[in-house]
Amino acid sequence: MRTTILDYGLSFNRSDVADELTGTDEHFRNEFLSLPEANVGGGDRRDPRSDYTAICGLLYFCLTGNYPEWLRDSNDTPPHKREGRSIGEALGEHPMISHLDAFFQTGFAANIADRFQDLDDVTERLRAILDSAAAPPPEDPIIVAVRASERLRRTNRPVQLGEFGKAITPVLQQINAYVTGNLLGKLGFFQIQPIGSNIATLPNLPPDIEDVTCVLSFLVRAEHCARQEMLLYRVGATGNEAIIFQTVIPMSQLQHGMMAGHQKPFEAQWREVFRYPGVSPPEKQLLIDDFKRSLNELMERFDETKPDVVSRLG
Repeated sequence: MRTTILDYGLSFNRSDVADELTGTDEHFRNEFLSLPEANVGGGDRRDPRSDYTAICGLLYFCLTGNYPEWLRDSNDTPPHKREGRSIGEALGEHPMISHLDAFFQTGFAANIADRFQDLDDVTERLRAILDSAAAPPPEDPIIVAVRASERLRRTNRPVQLGEFGKAITPVLQQINAYVTGNLLGKLGFFQIQPIGSNIATLPNLPPDIEDVTCVLSFLVRAEHCARQEMLLYRVGATGNEAIIFQTVIPMSQLQHGMMAGHQKPFEAQWREVFRYPGVSPPEKQLLIDDFKRSLNELMERFDETKPDVVSRLG
Protein backbone atom coordinates (compact mmCIF):
# COMPACT_ATOMS: atom_id res chain seq x y z
CA MET A 1 0.00 0.00 0.00
CA ARG A 2 1.30 3.45 -0.91
CA THR A 3 0.54 6.07 1.74
CA THR A 4 0.95 9.79 1.19
CA ILE A 5 0.59 12.56 3.75
CA LEU A 6 -1.40 15.40 2.25
CA ASP A 7 -1.42 18.00 5.02
CA TYR A 8 1.11 19.18 7.61
CA GLY A 9 -1.06 21.28 9.89
CA LEU A 10 1.35 21.01 12.85
CA SER A 11 4.12 22.72 10.94
CA PHE A 12 2.05 25.90 10.86
CA ASN A 13 1.52 26.03 14.64
CA ARG A 14 3.77 28.46 16.46
CA SER A 15 5.16 26.91 19.65
CA ASP A 16 7.93 28.02 21.94
CA VAL A 17 7.65 25.02 24.26
CA ALA A 18 7.19 21.82 22.31
CA ASP A 19 10.55 21.18 20.73
CA GLU A 20 9.24 18.11 18.98
CA LEU A 21 7.07 20.30 16.69
CA THR A 22 8.52 21.73 13.51
CA GLY A 23 9.12 25.43 13.39
CA THR A 24 6.75 27.89 11.77
CA ASP A 25 8.94 28.60 8.76
CA GLU A 26 10.14 25.06 8.26
CA HIS A 27 8.68 23.04 5.35
CA PHE A 28 8.81 19.53 4.11
CA ARG A 29 7.75 19.13 0.47
CA ASN A 30 4.39 17.46 0.00
CA GLU A 31 5.07 14.67 -2.49
CA PHE A 32 1.45 14.54 -3.61
CA LEU A 33 1.10 18.24 -4.52
CA SER A 34 3.66 20.84 -3.59
CA LEU A 35 2.25 24.37 -3.65
CA PRO A 36 4.49 27.42 -4.00
CA GLU A 37 2.73 29.39 -1.25
CA ALA A 38 3.48 26.59 1.24
CA ASN A 39 7.19 26.39 0.41
CA VAL A 40 8.42 29.96 0.57
CA GLY A 41 9.26 31.99 3.61
CA GLY A 42 6.40 34.24 4.66
CA GLY A 43 3.84 32.35 2.55
CA ASP A 44 0.27 32.14 3.84
CA ARG A 45 0.00 28.51 4.88
CA ARG A 46 -3.61 28.93 6.00
CA ASP A 47 -5.04 30.34 2.75
CA PRO A 48 -8.22 28.35 1.96
CA ARG A 49 -7.48 28.68 -1.75
CA SER A 50 -4.66 26.19 -1.24
CA ASP A 51 -7.24 23.70 0.02
CA TYR A 52 -9.33 24.23 -3.12
CA THR A 53 -6.25 23.44 -5.16
CA ALA A 54 -5.77 20.27 -3.11
CA ILE A 55 -9.34 19.26 -4.02
CA CYS A 56 -8.38 19.63 -7.68
CA GLY A 57 -5.30 17.50 -7.04
CA LEU A 58 -7.38 14.75 -5.45
CA LEU A 59 -9.81 14.75 -8.39
CA TYR A 60 -6.91 14.58 -10.82
CA PHE A 61 -5.47 11.60 -8.92
CA CYS A 62 -8.85 9.80 -8.90
CA LEU A 63 -9.19 10.24 -12.66
CA THR A 64 -5.64 9.42 -13.74
CA GLY A 65 -3.95 7.54 -10.89
CA ASN A 66 -1.07 10.06 -11.03
CA TYR A 67 0.14 12.50 -8.40
CA PRO A 68 -0.03 16.10 -9.62
CA GLU A 69 3.27 16.77 -7.73
CA TRP A 70 3.90 20.39 -8.91
CA LEU A 71 1.67 23.01 -10.42
CA ARG A 72 4.28 23.48 -13.15
CA ASP A 73 7.07 21.18 -14.31
CA SER A 74 10.34 22.22 -15.97
CA ASN A 75 8.44 22.88 -19.22
CA ASP A 76 5.87 25.08 -17.44
CA THR A 77 3.17 22.41 -18.04
CA PRO A 78 0.37 21.86 -15.50
CA PRO A 79 -0.31 18.29 -14.29
CA HIS A 80 -3.36 17.62 -16.49
CA LYS A 81 -1.45 18.54 -19.67
CA ARG A 82 1.76 16.58 -19.14
CA GLU A 83 2.61 13.93 -21.70
CA GLY A 84 1.76 10.46 -20.45
CA ARG A 85 -0.22 11.88 -17.52
CA SER A 86 -2.86 14.05 -19.18
CA ILE A 87 -6.63 13.88 -18.69
CA GLY A 88 -7.13 13.15 -22.38
CA GLU A 89 -4.81 10.15 -22.30
CA ALA A 90 -6.51 8.80 -19.20
CA LEU A 91 -10.13 9.20 -20.34
CA GLY A 92 -9.86 8.92 -24.12
CA GLU A 93 -12.77 10.34 -26.17
CA HIS A 94 -14.91 11.13 -23.15
CA PRO A 95 -17.42 14.00 -23.53
CA MET A 96 -16.23 15.57 -20.25
CA ILE A 97 -12.63 16.08 -21.45
CA SER A 98 -12.99 19.71 -22.50
CA HIS A 99 -14.85 20.60 -19.29
CA LEU A 100 -12.25 18.90 -17.11
CA ASP A 101 -9.40 20.55 -18.96
CA ALA A 102 -10.97 23.96 -18.25
CA PHE A 103 -11.56 23.01 -14.61
CA PHE A 104 -7.94 21.97 -14.02
CA GLN A 105 -6.59 24.93 -15.97
CA THR A 106 -8.09 27.11 -13.23
CA GLY A 107 -7.49 24.72 -10.36
CA PHE A 108 -3.78 24.28 -11.16
CA ALA A 109 -2.99 27.91 -11.99
CA ALA A 110 0.52 28.85 -10.84
CA ASN A 111 -0.63 32.11 -9.28
CA ILE A 112 -3.01 31.58 -6.38
CA ALA A 113 -5.01 34.65 -7.42
CA ASP A 114 -5.89 32.87 -10.69
CA ARG A 115 -7.21 29.71 -9.02
CA PHE A 116 -10.65 29.02 -7.53
CA GLN A 117 -11.31 31.76 -5.00
CA ASP A 118 -14.14 30.17 -3.01
CA LEU A 119 -15.65 26.76 -2.41
CA ASP A 120 -18.93 27.63 -4.17
CA ASP A 121 -17.00 28.25 -7.37
CA VAL A 122 -15.39 24.81 -7.12
CA THR A 123 -18.67 23.00 -6.44
CA GLU A 124 -20.60 24.84 -9.16
CA ARG A 125 -17.96 23.97 -11.74
CA LEU A 126 -18.00 20.32 -10.68
CA ARG A 127 -21.80 20.19 -10.86
CA ALA A 128 -21.67 21.67 -14.36
CA ILE A 129 -19.21 18.97 -15.40
CA LEU A 130 -21.47 16.25 -14.03
CA ASP A 131 -24.46 17.77 -15.84
CA SER A 132 -22.53 17.73 -19.09
CA ALA A 133 -21.70 14.07 -18.55
CA ALA A 134 -25.37 13.24 -18.00
CA ALA A 135 -26.36 14.80 -21.33
CA PRO A 136 -26.06 12.50 -24.35
CA PRO A 137 -23.09 13.28 -26.60
CA PRO A 138 -24.04 15.37 -29.66
CA GLU A 139 -24.56 13.55 -32.91
CA ASP A 140 -22.58 14.27 -36.02
CA PRO A 141 -24.42 17.20 -37.70
CA ILE A 142 -24.09 15.46 -41.06
CA ILE A 143 -26.04 12.44 -39.78
CA VAL A 144 -28.70 14.70 -38.22
CA ALA A 145 -29.00 16.69 -41.46
CA VAL A 146 -29.59 13.53 -43.50
CA ARG A 147 -32.29 12.30 -41.13
CA ALA A 148 -34.01 15.69 -40.82
CA SER A 149 -33.82 16.31 -44.57
CA GLU A 150 -35.55 13.04 -45.34
CA ARG A 151 -38.28 13.84 -42.83
CA LEU A 152 -38.81 17.28 -44.37
CA ARG A 153 -38.96 15.76 -47.85
CA ARG A 154 -41.73 13.43 -46.71
CA THR A 155 -43.83 15.85 -44.67
CA ASN A 156 -43.15 19.49 -45.54
CA ARG A 157 -44.85 20.68 -48.73
CA PRO A 158 -42.75 23.82 -49.32
CA VAL A 159 -39.63 21.65 -49.07
CA GLN A 160 -41.10 19.13 -51.50
CA LEU A 161 -41.95 21.86 -54.02
CA GLY A 162 -38.48 23.28 -53.58
CA GLU A 163 -37.03 19.89 -54.49
CA PHE A 164 -39.23 19.82 -57.61
CA GLY A 165 -37.92 23.24 -58.61
CA LYS A 166 -34.32 22.28 -57.89
CA ALA A 167 -34.66 19.26 -60.18
CA ILE A 168 -36.20 21.06 -63.17
CA THR A 169 -34.15 24.29 -63.03
CA PRO A 170 -31.07 22.87 -64.87
CA VAL A 171 -33.30 21.57 -67.68
CA LEU A 172 -34.92 24.98 -68.14
CA GLN A 173 -31.50 26.60 -68.10
CA GLN A 174 -30.39 24.25 -70.89
CA ILE A 175 -33.35 25.30 -73.04
CA ASN A 176 -32.42 28.92 -72.46
CA ALA A 177 -28.84 28.10 -73.45
CA TYR A 178 -30.10 26.42 -76.62
CA VAL A 179 -31.98 29.57 -77.59
CA THR A 180 -29.12 31.96 -76.90
CA GLY A 181 -26.54 29.69 -78.52
CA ASN A 182 -28.46 28.48 -81.57
CA LEU A 183 -31.26 30.88 -82.46
CA LEU A 184 -30.37 34.46 -81.62
CA GLY A 185 -29.77 36.45 -84.79
CA LYS A 186 -30.53 33.46 -87.01
CA LEU A 187 -34.31 33.69 -87.45
CA GLY A 188 -34.50 36.06 -90.42
CA PHE A 189 -37.20 38.67 -89.85
CA PHE A 190 -37.94 37.30 -86.40
CA GLN A 191 -36.27 38.03 -83.11
CA ILE A 192 -36.44 35.95 -79.94
CA GLN A 193 -35.59 37.47 -76.59
CA PRO A 194 -35.24 35.40 -73.38
CA ILE A 195 -36.88 37.30 -70.53
CA GLY A 196 -36.55 34.75 -67.74
CA SER A 197 -38.92 35.36 -64.84
CA ASN A 198 -38.89 39.19 -64.99
CA ILE A 199 -42.65 39.27 -65.49
CA ALA A 200 -44.59 41.42 -63.08
CA THR A 201 -47.70 39.24 -62.86
CA LEU A 202 -47.60 35.69 -64.18
CA PRO A 203 -50.72 33.98 -65.52
CA ASN A 204 -52.47 31.94 -62.87
CA LEU A 205 -52.04 28.20 -63.02
CA PRO A 206 -55.14 25.99 -62.92
CA PRO A 207 -56.79 26.21 -59.48
CA ASP A 208 -55.84 22.68 -58.40
CA ILE A 209 -52.14 23.13 -59.27
CA GLU A 210 -49.45 24.31 -56.85
CA ASP A 211 -46.77 26.73 -58.02
CA VAL A 212 -43.20 25.38 -58.19
CA THR A 213 -41.94 28.92 -59.00
CA CYS A 214 -39.93 27.91 -62.08
CA VAL A 215 -40.55 30.03 -65.18
CA LEU A 216 -39.03 30.18 -68.65
CA SER A 217 -40.28 32.80 -71.10
CA PHE A 218 -39.33 34.26 -74.48
CA LEU A 219 -40.57 37.34 -76.29
CA VAL A 220 -40.98 36.63 -80.02
CA ARG A 221 -41.08 39.64 -82.37
CA ALA A 222 -41.62 40.09 -86.08
CA GLU A 223 -39.44 42.83 -87.58
CA HIS A 224 -41.04 45.77 -89.46
CA CYS A 225 -44.35 45.32 -87.61
CA ALA A 226 -45.61 45.65 -84.10
CA ARG A 227 -46.42 41.97 -83.75
CA GLN A 228 -44.98 40.32 -80.64
CA GLU A 229 -46.09 37.49 -78.43
CA MET A 230 -44.66 35.70 -75.41
CA LEU A 231 -43.94 31.98 -75.29
CA LEU A 232 -44.11 30.98 -71.64
CA TYR A 233 -43.31 27.76 -69.73
CA ARG A 234 -44.19 27.34 -66.08
CA VAL A 235 -43.89 24.44 -63.63
CA GLY A 236 -46.66 23.36 -61.25
CA ALA A 237 -47.29 20.33 -59.10
CA THR A 238 -49.97 18.08 -57.76
CA GLY A 239 -49.19 15.40 -55.20
CA ASN A 240 -45.87 13.76 -56.07
CA GLU A 241 -46.03 14.81 -59.72
CA ALA A 242 -44.73 17.96 -61.38
CA ILE A 243 -46.25 19.37 -64.57
CA ILE A 244 -44.68 21.60 -67.19
CA PHE A 245 -47.26 23.95 -68.69
CA GLN A 246 -46.91 26.13 -71.77
CA THR A 247 -48.92 29.04 -73.08
CA VAL A 248 -48.68 31.95 -75.51
CA ILE A 249 -49.49 35.45 -74.27
CA PRO A 250 -50.85 37.39 -77.27
CA MET A 251 -49.98 40.92 -78.32
CA SER A 252 -53.37 42.19 -77.12
CA GLN A 253 -52.29 41.52 -73.53
CA LEU A 254 -48.63 42.41 -73.90
CA GLN A 255 -49.34 45.92 -75.13
CA HIS A 256 -50.90 46.74 -71.73
CA GLY A 257 -47.57 46.19 -70.01
CA MET A 258 -45.50 43.11 -69.31
CA MET A 259 -42.95 44.22 -66.74
CA ALA A 260 -43.30 46.03 -63.41
CA GLY A 261 -46.46 48.05 -63.10
CA HIS A 262 -48.77 45.48 -64.65
CA GLN A 263 -51.49 44.94 -62.05
CA LYS A 264 -53.67 42.10 -63.28
CA PRO A 265 -52.40 38.61 -64.10
CA PHE A 266 -52.25 37.74 -67.77
CA GLU A 267 -55.00 35.44 -68.93
CA ALA A 268 -53.72 32.16 -70.29
CA GLN A 269 -54.88 28.88 -71.68
CA TRP A 270 -52.31 26.50 -70.29
CA ARG A 271 -51.30 23.44 -72.26
CA GLU A 272 -49.83 20.53 -70.31
CA VAL A 273 -46.51 19.64 -71.90
CA PHE A 274 -45.14 16.95 -69.60
CA ARG A 275 -46.23 15.30 -66.37
CA TYR A 276 -43.48 13.53 -64.47
CA PRO A 277 -42.30 12.53 -60.96
CA GLY A 278 -41.32 15.79 -59.31
CA VAL A 279 -37.67 14.93 -58.76
CA SER A 280 -37.20 13.16 -62.13
CA PRO A 281 -37.66 15.81 -64.85
CA PRO A 282 -37.89 14.86 -68.55
CA GLU A 283 -34.84 14.85 -70.78
CA LYS A 284 -33.67 18.20 -72.07
CA GLN A 285 -34.24 17.18 -75.70
CA LEU A 286 -37.95 16.49 -75.11
CA LEU A 287 -38.45 20.05 -73.89
CA ILE A 288 -36.33 21.51 -76.67
CA ASP A 289 -38.43 19.61 -79.24
CA ASP A 290 -41.61 21.01 -77.72
CA PHE A 291 -40.10 24.48 -77.72
CA LYS A 292 -39.17 24.15 -81.42
CA ARG A 293 -42.71 23.08 -82.34
CA SER A 294 -44.27 25.91 -80.38
CA LEU A 295 -41.91 28.50 -81.83
CA ASN A 296 -42.54 27.26 -85.38
CA GLU A 297 -46.31 27.48 -84.88
CA LEU A 298 -45.97 31.00 -83.48
CA MET A 299 -43.90 32.26 -86.42
CA GLU A 300 -46.27 30.65 -88.95
CA ARG A 301 -49.19 32.36 -87.24
CA PHE A 302 -47.39 35.71 -87.56
CA ASP A 303 -47.09 35.09 -91.29
CA GLU A 304 -50.83 34.41 -91.58
CA THR A 305 -51.84 37.61 -89.79
CA LYS A 306 -54.26 39.74 -91.79
CA PRO A 307 -52.83 43.04 -93.04
CA ASP A 308 -55.22 45.16 -90.99
CA VAL A 309 -53.89 43.62 -87.79
CA VAL A 310 -50.25 44.26 -88.62
CA SER A 311 -48.85 47.70 -88.05
CA ARG A 312 -47.37 49.70 -90.82
CA LEU A 313 -44.08 48.55 -92.31
CA GLY A 314 -40.98 50.12 -90.85
